[in-house]
Amino acid sequence: MRLAVAGVLGIGVAYGFARYGFGLFLPRLREEFGLSLTLVGAIGSAAYAGYLAALVLAGTASGWAWAPYSDAVDRTLPAARRAGAAERARRSALTGGG
Repeated sequence: MRLAVAGVLGIGVAYGFARYGFGLFLPRLREEFGLSLTLVGAIGSAAYAGYLAALVLAGTASGWAWAPYSDAVDRTLPAARRAGAAERARRSALTGGG
């Protein structure tokens, strides 16, 4: 369990710093590669859309995930509440929030 928590935290920290780095280096990247504002906006939006899609997929498909994680979800969340949790996650993703 410690290894899983450390892995999740490591990914979260790395992704967060990568997002900060993208914004800090964006003016230099635009200049170096001759990118338009529209294109760099599309690249940034695609990254967020991919991240959101992965979150929704991971949250609604515990059977596809790493087996110990799936087992932990099965033990923690009663079967009667799983469908409701998946529906709330899907609805939240579609509406952009609560």
